Amino acid sequence: MGWATARARRFGGALVATAGACAVIVSVAGGAGPSPSPSPSPIPQGCVLHSPQPEAPLKLNVVAVRNAVKAIAMEKETFDCYDAQSTLSHLRDVETFIEIVHQAAGRKPPRLSTVKTTVEAFTCLKNLKTGRISCGWRSVPLASTNRPLTRCSPAGSAYPFAPITQPTHPVEMSTVVASNNLVSTVKVEKEVFDCAGQIGDLYLFTEILESPDKKRSFTVVQRRFSGILCLKNEATARITQCKLFKPGRL
Repeated sequence: MGWATARARRFGGALVATAGACAVIVSVAGGAGPSPSPSPSPIPQGCVLHSPQPEAPLKLNVVAVRNAVKAIAMEKETFDCYDAQSTLSHLRDVETFIEIVHQAAGRKPPRLSTVKTTVEAFTCLKNLKTGRISCGWRSVPLASTNRPLTRCSPAGSAYPFAPITQPTHPVEMSTVVASNNLVSTVKVEKEVFDCAGQIGDLYLFTEILESPDKKRSFTVVQRRFSGILCLKNEATARITQCKLFKPGRL
């Protein structure tokens, strides 16, 4: 079952036989009574995206320490998970933390270069059967690609190919002052794709570095773009991998 249609529920219908224009066939004496209404189809074991999702799931913080600037983007999704008896057994909160560290060096004014990028997944499981809550985290493998949207689409991969629900608040931005009065502005935006049946979370970062000038204003000394695509398996509510890429120039 594709993740874009996992929440669909199918119900059987009843066939009523008629004879003539007005007459209705009734049971004969000793015959069987009317058949019971069919039951809903069982819910497959596994997880599906909860509906609705958090109102503002994307956040961004940027901090400067001497000549280093660190940006942390965080995103949250929630899942409903069912057992083999089609019973809602637990809820999963899956949070993605993307950390990018820049170092200012070189020219006057200096420019930023990326020295570290990491992705971590934090998951909290709320068990509705035992009443317990468990949380944990792990590092997510980070690969590189120059074609992040290969096999991805803004519509679901299962018929009727409905558009993917996008975040209601997809953009966050923050500005800090680093050493030498350098002003660093970081913006992140999120968009969701269906990537061959997996949830594809696309994060695009825009960075602007400015330096004060003699006119009591600021001069832009650097503009940069970067991106990360993280893939989630909906049935397991798990981030499988993330891919780092650099957008091409227009």
